[in-house]
Amino acid sequence: MRVLLFGGTGQLGSELLAQGTSKGWTIHAPSVDEVDIQNVEAIKRIIAGAPPDLIINAAGYHGLASAEREPQKALAINFIAVANIAILAQTYQIPFITYSTGYVFAGDKGDCYEEDDVPCPINAYGRSKYMGELLARRSAPQLATVIRTSVLFGGESFLLKILKKNKNKVKVSDEQIISPTYAKHLAAGTIQLIEKKAPAAIYHLVSEGACSLAYLAMETIKLSGSSTKIIPVNSRGYRKGVHRPLNSSLRNVRARSLGVMFPSWQGALKEYLKSLS
Repeated sequence: MRVLLFGGTGQLGSELLAQGTSKGWTIHAPSVDEVDIQNVEAIKRIIAGAPPDLIINAAGYHGLASAEREPQKALAINFIAVANIAILAQTYQIPFITYSTGYVFAGDKGDCYEEDDVPCPINAYGRSKYMGELLARRSAPQLATVIRTSVLFGGESFLLKILKKNKNKVKVSDEQIISPTYAKHLAAGTIQLIEKKAPAAIYHLVSEGACSLAYLAMETIKLSGSSTKIIPVNSRGYRKGVHRPLNSSLRNVRARSLGVMFPSWQGALKEYLKSLS
């Protein structure tokens, strides 16, 4: 299989590159210097020159606070670039996968969100991702797959940063409920969907279960044996100038029906921390 992968050096992209290559895929993962995903003509030249069997976009704009200050930058990458790639996928009839987030939801459901729940983003980042979802699916309804996930860990994740801080105390949000997901498992789940020839749709790929950011940090500290103390902080969903959904946890319904299942976030966390030792 020939795959065109954007964002191949990121937390998720590097896992897709490694696992896809181990499957025997031929993956072209141009760097940002080689191809800016905002440059539709450059992407068109790559596709027209050597049409891939699949396009995966693991690139994205993830700065929540900066998205509030400069929403046009988030829109350019999370919305316009995604829409342009979807249009090219439709033109050349190439399956396309892109990633989104639980932040497309308002966070007031009181339970994990499922694929058919109605999005209602409450910040600039969430709006940019939701707009990307809409245009991808509308531009290539039979070809574009959107995979939503929740707070990723793996590689240089915020969990590793907490461990590296080596401080006596670290404050972490306690009111936000998430579905922590290991990037390695997200890549593997994506590959399973591809191998199963899953129909183009919206899928939730997350570890089983949900918890607060603070509890995730506490478990990380406990399992690592660190002496750092996590101080839970309730910021009521507003921090650093950004409204954040109180609950952005997701439930894997559609992929599970196809046999794509994830372990618990606790098991995934243990696996991740073991990989660091």
